[in-house]
Amino acid sequence: GIGVVLEAFKKLIQHDAGKFRLSIWGTRTEEKYARELSALEEEYPELISYEGNYTPDEIPEISKRIDVGLVPSYTETYCLVIREWLSQGVPCITTNYFGSEIIQDGTNGFVIPTGDADELC
Repeated sequence: GIGVVLEAFKKLIQHDAGKFRLSIWGTRTEEKYARELSALEEEYPELISYEGNYTPDEIPEISKRIDVGLVPSYTETYCLVIREWLSQGVPCITTNYFGSEIIQDGTNGFVIPTGDADELC
């Protein structure tokens, strides 16, 4: 789902530049998105950054640095990431895949249609 996040980011910077910051943690697996993310980091260093992989021990510290967790997955069955953020009190925005029912829309986060960058905005 990183492509959806990057698409939404590009839309948001047109309207809300400077009102948010996007920090991305995890593995860069798709070369296409790795190049796109690098280009966006270079163009908007104050608004977007790739933080790299993280370990479970780092989750409490990371959770202090973020306001909301984005989990734009296309398929999951359990989604440990959502459970990690929620256990730290971080609300999540996620897509409506199997396993996203842990998010109570409007209570501990929001559920958006899978692959919909406009809804993420």
